[in-house]
Amino acid sequence: MTAAICVDGYNLALPKGSGIATYARSTLSAISSLGLKREILHGPLGPAGKDALLNEVLAGDARWRLKTLTEPLSNRRIQAALARFGRTAHRVEPTGEVLWPGGTTPDSEAFWMSQDLYRIASRAFSDHRVFTPVRFSPSSKAPALMHWAQPTPLAAPGIANVYTLHDLIPLKAPHTTLDDKQRFLDLSRRAVARADHIVAVSETTRQDAIRLLGVDPAMITTTWQAFDLPADVLDQPASETADDLASVFGLDWGGYFLFFGAIEPKKNLGRLVEAWLRSRTSTPLVVVGARAWMSDPEVGLAEALIEEGLGAGKRLHRYDHLPRNLLMQLVRGARAVAFPSIYEGFGLPALEAMALGAPVLASTGGSLPEITGDAAILADPHDVDDIARAIRLLDSDHDLRRGLSERGLMRAQEFSPENYARRLGEVYRRMGVSL
Repeated sequence: MTAAICVDGYNLALPKGSGIATYARSTLSAISSLGLKREILHGPLGPAGKDALLNEVLAGDARWRLKTLTEPLSNRRIQAALARFGRTAHRVEPTGEVLWPGGTTPDSEAFWMSQDLYRIASRAFSDHRVFTPVRFSPSSKAPALMHWAQPTPLAAPGIANVYTLHDLIPLKAPHTTLDDKQRFLDLSRRAVARADHIVAVSETTRQDAIRLLGVDPAMITTTWQAFDLPADVLDQPASETADDLASVFGLDWGGYFLFFGAIEPKKNLGRLVEAWLRSRTSTPLVVVGARAWMSDPEVGLAEALIEEGLGAGKRLHRYDHLPRNLLMQLVRGARAVAFPSIYEGFGLPALEAMALGAPVLASTGGSLPEITGDAAILADPHDVDDIARAIRLLDSDHDLRRGLSERGLMRAQEFSPENYARRLGEVYRRMGVSL
């Protein structure tokens, strides 16, 4: 009998997705490639019922995230106090009729639904520092393993629980996040203590967990992540991509630097823009990313230059959001992708750039040297002059860019979906899952 692995669906219904949603989707794909059944645990607005279509509609409805704002405080406190006694997840069959972010139902053979599960569990942990048990009904069809895509104040009694740890940035670089640091530390400590095993997305994160959280090295395995790029972008001839860049953006192939990602302090956009100016390059800089937390200092200089529209401002382009295919075309055609983060637990944009053959400017922050290997120019993320040096080097040296591109394509294969599935399968096997 084929074993089933259940992945939490907390991030999968987000309208714009998230890095963890991307991770969850790649994990579901890996589970399928291992020959295992894929299941997803949802916490929708309403309870599971007999109407299969409505069940799936509720699972994909993002409105449940707003309920906390409208529900009476007394109800929330009562639900949080009772959460320690557990919640039940009911099995429902997907109809395939409902469109999700990305246009298709997340790849799975079954859904499990427990009304308001994630919201209630989060409140219970905030109020009482308890994990909420979630039990599967019918128990005869319970999955063999529950894979939580991030530390979550939930656990499934009676089966193996694996938690993925992406980073400890609120502890390593607290000035870059708005997290409640005490809650983050408590949740991280209790998740790793409760876990049957922990998956780290980089060796950097693994070592951070061992040092900062006291994790037993035998209890945490580095699986890294996988890149998942649109086939039509990968297969498109370079000449066609160049035509698209010219017609859509007015940019030449190899004629611009690119930054993409959420605009928040750890991404270091402010220093990148300053370094780009200091380098005195005439090559445009394209910034793709929406404002996130504490974004004013990061984006202020760029917006002022664009508003002025003179000199460097005419060579600076900014987009809040682009369809993924267009964004990946920009990545593929860049002279270099600049990713000078202060700290990263993995650094998926750098990997995607390498997989598309774009030269990469990365930082020495966190896992980036580990992920890029010899396929990037590294700079100190706190040193504007060092970032400017890297920009000038990439701008002027065609042979360097070509070498980085070639090495990046080879380096990216270490993080292919096949290699990720193999490493993940080794963790599942340790947990007693038959492959």
